[in-house]
Amino acid sequence: MNQNIPSSKLLKLTECLSESWKELAEEIPLPSYKITAIDKEESQLVEKAYRVLHSWFQLAPDTFNENNIKMKLKSIQRNDIINDVFGEVDDRLMKPKETIVSKVENLSYRQIASLSDLLDPEYGWEEFAHNLFECDNEMLNEVLKLRFDYAGGGNPAYKFLKLLLQRRPTIRLNEFLDACKEVQRADIVYYANENFSKVCLINELNKRQLKEFAEKIRGNIVPSNWAEIASEFREFSAKDIKRIELERMASNSYSPTKKLFEKLQQTHPKMELKKLISVCEKIKRRDVANKLSEFALNNKQ
Repeated sequence: MNQNIPSSKLLKLTECLSESWKELAEEIPLPSYKITAIDKEESQLVEKAYRVLHSWFQLAPDTFNENNIKMKLKSIQRNDIINDVFGEVDDRLMKPKETIVSKVENLSYRQIASLSDLLDPEYGWEEFAHNLFECDNEMLNEVLKLRFDYAGGGNPAYKFLKLLLQRRPTIRLNEFLDACKEVQRADIVYYANENFSKVCLINELNKRQLKEFAEKIRGNIVPSNWAEIASEFREFSAKDIKRIELERMASNSYSPTKKLFEKLQQTHPKMELKKLISVCEKIKRRDVANKLSEFALNNKQ
């Protein structure tokens, strides 16, 4: 672990971060499972801090440098550590706050998390993204990938399909479609007939096809009636169905909004927040526009 940072500074940084190791971990951000593992496996605060820095270096060595460390410390309001470890506070970090969060690249982990609370439900993130990148085909393709990823991380219908294949690996597609008919999901039957006409068993679908099928089952129904389909199979009890839903709703579960903003920070770091606010107003998401405006307002005070 180096990236041109002297070992003496790294040691000092580790010691100073003892009380704030978790805040830094979330700000980087490290995956939630990694943060949980560090907390569970290390007993001393200084050891937790070291693991956070080491994990950052392992996951993204190109971003592990003095300037980025200072920026993260500034975000968690630890200018004192910048001063103690590096000898001075970076002048760029001490500019008035309104210049800090005026662009996408400077949105903090916590701020993005609060946007996720508003945009994750009912595919609000997708409507926002499509209006933001309505003429950018490359980014629209990225949004489509996020939608497929969402099926793997947050769509209970995908979890249900995977469990169904574990419990009944030879289930026929037509048998599944019969269950869909029972709960009046003709849209699923039509989709399968159009796209999987040569498929006999569900386990013949590849991963991409299974995710797309789960997307169709999930649809835009809130709440989705995927559970009604699941209940048509004796292998799934009410308790099984409830557990699938609870796993999806667990804290730190997949957030497409967070992934979207990670992508934005990588590809459009200089995009101004006022553009995001304008898009939110266009799609009548005044709550999200107000939240973004709140970030800007708070940073002028």
